[in-house]
Amino acid sequence: MDPLTIRSKQFINDHQKVVDEALDGLCMINPDVKRIEGTQIITLKSPRKGVNVICGGGSGHEPAHAGFVCDGMLSAAVCGGIFASPSYQEVLKAIIQIGNESGVLVVIKNYTGDCINFELAANIARAKGINVKTLVIADDISLDEEIGIGRRGLAGTVLLYKALGAAANFMTLDKLHEFGLFLVKNIFTIGVSFSACSIPGFPPMCTLPIDEMEIGMGIHGEKGLKRIKLMSSTGIIEELFSKFSKTIKKGDHVVVLVNNLGSCTELEMMILIKDLLTKFKECEVEVKRVVEGRVMTSLDMHGMSITILNLKDPYREELIKCLDSPVNCKHWKIHEVCTTLHTPLKHEIPSILKAQKTLHLNPLGQKFKKIIHYIFTHLEKKEAHYNKLDAEVGDGDLGIGVAKVSQTVLKNIDYFPFEDNIVTSFIEIGQLMADGFGGTTGPLYAFFFLEGSQKLKPKFSENAAQDWCAAFVQGITAIQNIGKAKLGDRTMIDALHSAAQAFANALKDGKTNEFEISKCVADGGRKGAVLASEMKAKRGRSSYLQGKEIGKQDPGCELVADWLNLTSEALHPHDQILQQHFDYY
Repeated sequence: MDPLTIRSKQFINDHQKVVDEALDGLCMINPDVKRIEGTQIITLKSPRKGVNVICGGGSGHEPAHAGFVCDGMLSAAVCGGIFASPSYQEVLKAIIQIGNESGVLVVIKNYTGDCINFELAANIARAKGINVKTLVIADDISLDEEIGIGRRGLAGTVLLYKALGAAANFMTLDKLHEFGLFLVKNIFTIGVSFSACSIPGFPPMCTLPIDEMEIGMGIHGEKGLKRIKLMSSTGIIEELFSKFSKTIKKGDHVVVLVNNLGSCTELEMMILIKDLLTKFKECEVEVKRVVEGRVMTSLDMHGMSITILNLKDPYREELIKCLDSPVNCKHWKIHEVCTTLHTPLKHEIPSILKAQKTLHLNPLGQKFKKIIHYIFTHLEKKEAHYNKLDAEVGDGDLGIGVAKVSQTVLKNIDYFPFEDNIVTSFIEIGQLMADGFGGTTGPLYAFFFLEGSQKLKPKFSENAAQDWCAAFVQGITAIQNIGKAKLGDRTMIDALHSAAQAFANALKDGKTNEFEISKCVADGGRKGAVLASEMKAKRGRSSYLQGKEIGKQDPGCELVADWLNLTSEALHPHDQILQQHFDYY
């Protein structure tokens, strides 16, 4: 189905009333503001004595602008429809409502509709005797000023009226306007988006391929500078930072705004901030303040923008004081940069093995080391596969844990005393799994290896097939005791239990060849995983699906079946697979 034909899912009543109802909701929780009856204008309840600052524009960018109506920022915000400029009549009503002898400064984002309606309202207000000045901000540096339409007003607008709102307490209108003209020349913004936004009640405005992102997409979904392949956070910061080369230089002092365009998670935002501040430090540009959060959004757009305010004389110190001045606004979050960070985590080898040197194993120990290496190398490659399985019935992170554990085990594989102390080796692997996996999977495997290994003799060569079978069963029992899962609950126990039965049956049938036994165990694990897929979950996150999981693979069981199968492959009698995998040995 074409995603552009599907309506977006949103918590609304009527798409034609979203702005009207949202403004009512804002007034219900903010005792400092009011709505002018019959309009979409939000003003302060208590008039200001100094110059009043107004801004506004199309809705859909919340909290801008109504969310910033507070003492020390905006005195009023004029809200249009979604992505539509308010009418000049609405703007004029706002100016008349808050106009006083100190005057009104109207901040206008550089869009055609906004410029026409706000300027017309300002001219009419002047004709009525109100002292009004206007200030246009065009901080978007993704567009070439020579292409005709001019740069757009973006998130830098909020930095502008925060500074103006504070300065309005001690500046005249003329001085405030002069201050604003200085600021707009030194505010620069560019953004990146992974997706466009969805206007309430309608499908997404456009779609980007899963492996692409757009530099400079407008806050109304307008076409940006270019589309490029998806990058890491570090790569994105490098790409965006290069656009500021004409605006900042080594030794400059700046204020930075990292703006969430809608649906970025807090995790993403903090990573981006970390990478951005690191880049500033590398370039020897001093960041005096960081403003962050949802400041000027584009509905549900998955994207972010970076705004740089270059601090220059004669307003360098005054500007910081204006931005730092306290306001009763939950959306204004400003921070000083901490110079002392945490000590970087050292990825050390496991504690018990820390004193060990790389071990030179005998042929038997070397073979087991190769088997472990083979298993975890192949598991690491299946990160996306396990995440996909887990996303269908759980929380979608199993593959992340598998990959992390695999990488850690492989990194430390030279330190495990597989021949001299297989028990210690398994205990350490269990601890690594507990550390690497989030949630319950890692600790459950830690119990499996910790308790199961107690059935083994320390020296690898002294253990027979019966010892391995007993260890396997003991490990499963440990998982059941701690996790309370039973056979038939649709958990990893179903695959493990089936494999354990196959192990016992193989020994009962007199099988002694390690490959044949391992093949039976692997087949048993696969059988248990298949059976589990047809069960209704009684444990784990799948149990919340209330039967919708039936017919879908269980991620935990699939992981068990996979590592058992990889063990069997690695024990192939001709050792062909291991030989191909370990030509470097």
